[in-house]
Parts: sequence; C-alpha cells; structure tokens
Amino acid sequence: MPILERVQQFPGNLFLLESTSSEESHDSSNKKAKNRLATCGSRHQDEYNQFDFAKLCWSLISFSKRSVSEMYDILISDQEYQAALEFDNRHRLDKDEVLQSQWLCSARGINEIKMFLSVIKDQAFVLSKCVDGVGPTEDAVRASITHGLHLTNQYRFSETEVDENSQIWEFCLARLKLLQFKDKLETFLGINMGR
Repeated sequence: MPILERVQQFPGNLFLLESTSSEESHDSSNKKAKNRLATCGSRHQDEYNQFDFAKLCWSLISFSKRSVSEMYDILISDQEYQAALEFDNRHRLDKDEVLQSQWLCSARGINEIKMFLSVIKDQAFVLSKCVDGVGPTEDAVRASITHGLHLTNQYRFSETEVDENSQIWEFCLARLKLLQFKDKLETFLGINMGR
C-alpha cells in the first residue's frame, strides 16, 4: 500500500512510502482484493490505521516541472521522434521541428527528401537545405535541386521590382543558385561521362 505525500517545503517533490518486508509480499494479493472491494472511505481508513509503519521505508521520487514546449524540445533533442510526434498531436504543436530534426540527422537521400523535406511547411528552411546541402549521391543531389526548383517556381525573376529585404527576394536568389547548381552538375557529369 504505497502512500504518496506532498511536502510543502519542497514543491515538485513527492515522498513515496512503501513496504519492503517479505510478509507483505505474501499477503499482497489478499490486500489487493480487499482494496478493490473496499469502496467505503471509513474501511479504507481502518486498513490504513492497522498498517505497520515499522515495515516501511522512505524513497524520494523527484519530479521536475517542465512546460509543454520544454518537454517537446527534450524529446526532439533525445531523438525520440515517434514520442515527439505523439506529444505534438496531443498538444497541437508545430510538427516541423520534429521533421527538421529528423532531416538533419538523416542520410539526406532521395527517401529522406520525400519523407521529410517534402512535408516540412517552413519553405525557408527547406530551400536553405536544398541550396546548402550536398546529397550523398548524384540522384540525391538531383532530387534536392528539383525539389528546391519546384518550391520556387512561383518566385521567378520578373520585371516588377522586388524589395531586396523581403522573403520573395531570398526565394528568387535561392532559385538562381539552384539553377546554377543544376548547370554545374550537368557540366561536371558531361565532362566525366565523356559527353
């Protein structure tokens, strides 16, 4: 019969009082059955009063207070992605953080582009990874460039003036870099393949 007790001087901590004697283990099944049947508060109080406190020992279990966002960050930093996604669904948080962390810890191949980059909503993050990241294979590099170009199709340079401090300007520059990378990749492959 464990007894939990809060201590006013130590908020966030609980003391757990538990039995360690061998006699308790033999009678534990009987007590559990009695406890299930006991619905009246007075009967439960009587069992509590008859309990032999000499057979008990103190154990301190410490509970730290964490906010929802702190717990979410801890799950992501510990790379417990499935638990973080379940936590995200329960508390309606931003799933992008989990996907971004998964991308950064992945092999960054074609499958990872489909699983993570294509699902991430933060387009600035995705474009930065398409521009700055180098895939492990030619196919991964092509897929990364193609994905980045697909995202920036609507941000082509036009005759209308674009403010150089806006996000549209950044996307236009990212598109230009991706087009340059695509040309360089084709040139490199053409030279090495004897075209």
